Amino acid sequence: MKRRAFAALLLAGTLHPVAAGAGPGEGEGGATDEAIYALIGVGSDQITPAGTRSTTGSWLTAPIGVCGANGEIAITVGLPQLPALAPPAFVPTGSVYSTRLVSPAGQTIATGTWNECTEPAPTPPPSAEAVFAAAAMPRPPVTTSPPGNGLVGFANWFWYTGPTQHAIDVTLAGWRATTTATAARYTWLADGEVVGETSTPGDRDHPAARHTFTSQGAHDLQLVVTWTATFTFTGYGTTITQPLPVEADVAGPVLAYPVEEREAVVVG
Repeated sequence: MKRRAFAALLLAGTLHPVAAGAGPGEGEGGATDEAIYALIGVGSDQITPAGTRSTTGSWLTAPIGVCGANGEIAITVGLPQLPALAPPAFVPTGSVYSTRLVSPAGQTIATGTWNECTEPAPTPPPSAEAVFAAAAMPRPPVTTSPPGNGLVGFANWFWYTGPTQHAIDVTLAGWRATTTATAARYTWLADGEVVGETSTPGDRDHPAARHTFTSQGAHDLQLVVTWTATFTFTGYGTTITQPLPVEADVAGPVLAYPVEEREAVVVG
């Protein structure tokens, strides 16, 4: 990413003066060896902060500084006195705009390119895992039938009653991540073993999973919902949309499900 770097003679903005005569690599912030040249603007045709170029200004053939490690301009020599120009009506405005001389030989030319210093690369967008972790995704509960205690030897039914969509809007490392995640898969576990996997949450009339317990006691039930989302990241002056959706598993709390054993008694 390029930045239009410019400053007045007072070295305002992104210009940082350093000791006169400091060579490349010796400036503030660990300057690089990329030389900075200046264009002296005249009249109304000077280079402006908006980026328009002058065709009448004079290029300085000696560099005035180098690029700093963080994209700033480190001035390493004193700025020269502005020359007297003819006709008198063309009076220098007193502004020097930093730019890179096109020719490495350093000859005076009429055109150049803006922004000789490059800003540090922005922090990359966070991972989908980090966004999901920061998004406070809902932990899915397990709904059972029978609702209280299960029975040994009988089918026990499970389904999910939580949300199937979740809006995400979090900011991490300077990036804002937004999306609406959708529940895509439901995995049911009993005592740590998968007993069902569905693409729908189910309901009382159409349970998503069922399991028959063979022993009485408290059995651990848990539901894992797999969410899918395509994130849009906004930050550092740009917007990035992921080309493909990403997934994240969110496990719900473990439910201690009591299972009883009942015996039939024949009377008469």
